[in-house]
Amino acid sequence: PEEERKGREISKKVMSGEVIKTEGVRKRKDGSLVQVSILGAPIFIDGKQIGIFGIYRDITDRKRAEEEREFYNSLLRHDIANKLTIIQGNLEILKDTPLNEEQKNILADVFKALEASNQLIDTIRKLHASREKKKVPMDLHEVLKKVIESHTQHAQSNGIEIEYMPMKGKVMANSLIENVFSNIIHNAIVHSGCNKIKIHGGYDEEKKMYRVVIEDNGKGIPDEEKKRIFEPGVKGKKSKGSGLGLYLVKKLIEGYGGRIEVKDAEPKGTAFIIYLPPAD
Repeated sequence: PEEERKGREISKKVMSGEVIKTEGVRKRKDGSLVQVSILGAPIFIDGKQIGIFGIYRDITDRKRAEEEREFYNSLLRHDIANKLTIIQGNLEILKDTPLNEEQKNILADVFKALEASNQLIDTIRKLHASREKKKVPMDLHEVLKKVIESHTQHAQSNGIEIEYMPMKGKVMANSLIENVFSNIIHNAIVHSGCNKIKIHGGYDEEKKMYRVVIEDNGKGIPDEEKKRIFEPGVKGKKSKGSGLGLYLVKKLIEGYGGRIEVKDAEPKGTAFIIYLPPAD
């Protein structure tokens, strides 16, 4: 009865001239139910509406795949994460017991593997959250100001100055945009060997997007590494991370309809250039 009511509402809207795209449940000839995507549209000839048409597409397989994906995501984000927490707690107890040098090294390797696993789960959580979160207008200056303030003490303790040239404008994103800027700034502080980070940008008239440049004057990134830097698992030789940080950054930006590039900074160092779609 509910689906029949929805069907009548769709027909009524299409008859009034609307184009409708939705999903629903319909009955097959054998009486079984099937999940379908629905496209309903009016038919016009010489500006006069003469009828309507509808296209129904079976989406059972797609829905099943979505349900399975959500199940495995949930399993990874919750069940496995909880088990890793239990393992880490027991290892912390073990760490405080008398151990020889070889045992300490083995335990250190286990902790590294646990940290990498936790980072993987955190990345999956954020990617999933980004898909779930609706894109809204975000004030670029307020977001950058907040992220920079959160990194200022860390930068200063490493002898690094953060120079920010405020920029105006709103972009279409969600709260996870903070992770994008935070990850790049953190990497510059920890890995670049710089003493200055510059953040600037503005509206790019040619690309019709906002551009944010985060550059450092550090040792730079070799060209061969630049080609692979956004791939999952790729990290610097001395990095203790999972190699998923910049992969997450790229995926989040692409989810907003933007893109990211990495280039050499002048006269030295690395520049990350982020393009984001405007809200207006």
